[in-house]
Amino acid sequence: MPATYEIDPGRLRIRVEYSGALATEDVVAVNEHLVRDPRVRAGMTVLSDHSRSTTFATPDLVAEVMPSLGRLASHLGYLRVAMVTPRDVQLGMANMAAVYAKRRGIDIRAFRERPEAEAWLDEGASMVGVVGFEPMT
Repeated sequence: MPATYEIDPGRLRIRVEYSGALATEDVVAVNEHLVRDPRVRAGMTVLSDHSRSTTFATPDLVAEVMPSLGRLASHLGYLRVAMVTPRDVQLGMANMAAVYAKRRGIDIRAFRERPEAEAWLDEGASMVGVVGFEPMT
């Protein structure tokens, strides 16, 4: 399977790992499965690791995935996603995805290294519920 995920309830973190060749349907299926997973709850953040994926995202893939990300964001109340990829082209696509996602109230940022991504997610998770904190809209 090109996509797997695990849930860390202690850190309120969903970690999705993609490997090999991916199709849009693979990414959408993971998002839809997360919406139905009873362990997924408000306040969780998502680490989306594309380090082992051999497929490059395209503008069409980004556009086709956004509705399922929107459903996940609605389910969680707010969605913060850190995308990990060591490739320049994927970083650029992740930045494009961030622009699309912002319109849906989803906060996406791209990172080359997993520890940086985890730190950013931890920082944002600690802000949820703080007076004056407003997720991107």
